[in-house]
Amino acid sequence: MPRPAIDGPHTQYYDSYVCRGFLQSRTSLTITVAILICLEAPHTHSPERRAILLTRSIRTLPVVEKWDCQCCGLCCHGNTIILDKDDLSKLRSQQWEKHPEFRGMKTVVRESLLGARRVLAKRADGACVFLNQEGRCRIHESYGAVAKPAICRMFPLQIVTLDHTSLLTLRRSCPTAAADHGRTLDKHLAPLKRSGLVDRFASSA
Repeated sequence: MPRPAIDGPHTQYYDSYVCRGFLQSRTSLTITVAILICLEAPHTHSPERRAILLTRSIRTLPVVEKWDCQCCGLCCHGNTIILDKDDLSKLRSQQWEKHPEFRGMKTVVRESLLGARRVLAKRADGACVFLNQEGRCRIHESYGAVAKPAICRMFPLQIVTLDHTSLLTLRRSCPTAAADHGRTLDKHLAPLKRSGLVDRFASSA
């Protein structure tokens, strides 16, 4: 199954990859939930709906999902990481232009020639400019996980909004998520809420 581009905080949370993963590997109960998830697109959310999301509780699906990053680096290849103003501010404060290995190298570029959005630069092989030879993130190594762009911190977790609740689930394009390898998803709920990512992703959902 091909990997979707990670399209920044405005990414489509209701994509077909989620549904396909559930349909291939989950119970009939989850299939029903997955189909409901795909019925609504985030661009239809009104400001009032987003406000509800910010205040409502978030729960996991009624089946066990597991994930912990295994540093495979797959998500750091071929994906477009769109940066918001907070991401750009963090990257500027990190002063990568002063690091010897990044001197004369662009770490942030325009998404397109005439586009206004900024994205993380890529190497010639399509890998993120910050992915080192050991397959680890240089931002994470130097400044910690909180210093990474929001999309990188969030993936493959995703928040799906329904009429009366919000669900925390996984993007199955991550091989570790597809294999259910790691801690159960409920263990990620509290750290996610403390991280501030819920507010950032909910406000742009």
